[in-house]
Amino acid sequence: MLTASCLQCGSDKRQAKWGKNRCGSQRYRCQDCHKVYTPEPMVHGYPLSVRQQAVALHVEGLSLRRIARLLSVNARSP
Repeated sequence: MLTASCLQCGSDKRQAKWGKNRCGSQRYRCQDCHKVYTPEPMVHGYPLSVRQQAVALHVEGLSLRRIARLLSVNARSP
C-alpha cells in the first residue's frame, strides 16, 4: 500500500510508481495533478566530514588527485 502523498496538491490517493531517479529512490506520479516527485530522496555525494578534509588538504597545497587517493574517493566526482 502506498503511503506517499503529492507534494503539490497533497492528495494521497491515486499515486502511481513512476520509476526511480539516478540515486535509486522511488519516484511517484500524482494522477490528479500529474506532478512527478520523490517523497524521500536519498542523499548523494560525500559526507560533510570528507568534504571538509578535502578542503583542508587542498589549502595545504595537495593536488586533487593526491587528495582523492588519501581520502579514497573518486577524483572526478563532485
